[in-house]
Amino acid sequence: MRKLVASTMLTGLVAIACATATDSEEEATLQQGVVGSRFGTYCQADFQNNWQANLGQAAWDTCTRFNNRMDDTDTKFFYWNMHGAQSDFEDAGDQDRIEQVSLLFTDTHGGAWADTAVAAMWDNGSLHQTKNSYWGDEQQGLYLWGAYACAMLQIDSNTWTRWNRLMKGGMMAVAGSHGTVWSASSTDDSGENFAEELQAGVAYRYAWRNGIQNDDFDQDGMVMFSGNGSSDCSSRRSGMTWQNFSTYTRRVNGSMTYLCWSSWDDIL
Repeated sequence: MRKLVASTMLTGLVAIACATATDSEEEATLQQGVVGSRFGTYCQADFQNNWQANLGQAAWDTCTRFNNRMDDTDTKFFYWNMHGAQSDFEDAGDQDRIEQVSLLFTDTHGGAWADTAVAAMWDNGSLHQTKNSYWGDEQQGLYLWGAYACAMLQIDSNTWTRWNRLMKGGMMAVAGSHGTVWSASSTDDSGENFAEELQAGVAYRYAWRNGIQNDDFDQDGMVMFSGNGSSDCSSRRSGMTWQNFSTYTRRVNGSMTYLCWSSWDDIL
């Protein structure tokens, strides 16, 4: 039996760090992302004083395999663990790393509170809170986030509250989970498979869905987009890829009025 790691983080924070993916059976030409785009990765498997459950080697492998695959076509700007990283994700320091890439990939524990989504850092009790972020407005400006974590995209009456400030900076899409994803030996190819789908020109939402698909564990996947109304948001959800994301106009502040998503339960 494969060892599977997943747990409740702390009150209100549903466990994350679960990966998934199966090797693609489809041959495709690898395509670089938008010229000049870069990617960065933050991952954490163990936590200070065991304040969160250890996600095991699978979490590190998920990130390494994502990086190795993306390196075939695109430029990696950073790969960091999450020791003391909270300020990197929030207003005080996001311009130093996160805002210098087009695509961010993360793997850690995650969850949703009433007014914010959260992601665990290594440091005891330290969390990135999405209500303290405003992404897309500095440096190169982040466009896309792939957050391999549980429940950050929980769907309820507070979804807008958790995400509107972060997205109003001009970020276009966040991929993650509205429920559970797993960290296990059979899911450590999730990052690699996601990267492969991006490079094949698959729509961003399906690149994530196909990437985290796993034969052994049910995965809950979701990708959320920002827009200026239903039609605009739907167009982005349907058409955005790693190769064309920069052709879409950033929706900033008052022009970001709508969030839409695609979600899948129990992906096998």
